[in-house]
Amino acid sequence: MAAQACLLIGSGRYGMIFLTGSLKRNYCITKKMKGDIVMIVKVVEVIGASDKGFTEATQNAVKEAAKSLKNIKSIYIKHMNANVENNEIVSYAVNAKISFEIER
Repeated sequence: MAAQACLLIGSGRYGMIFLTGSLKRNYCITKKMKGDIVMIVKVVEVIGASDKGFTEATQNAVKEAAKSLKNIKSIYIKHMNANVENNEIVSYAVNAKISFEIER
């Protein structure tokens, strides 16, 4: 059996909410403590680029993903990279994981 990741993502009126799932399958399920499924979240990996900075590269990744995905909930920056020419940074890129809720 594959190991499951579990992350507390919030608490409030309905109890604590955990994010669980197998990264190999690229999906996660958010649950209440009593085990009721609240929502299903899918994770996709994207690359965003910019010639201005990492913040803009991240925003570009979200903008591009939003063209084909609905209900984007979060972005996790996995890796950052900058290209250098003549001792100057000429471009920035981020490898990011974007989470979005799947409608039922």
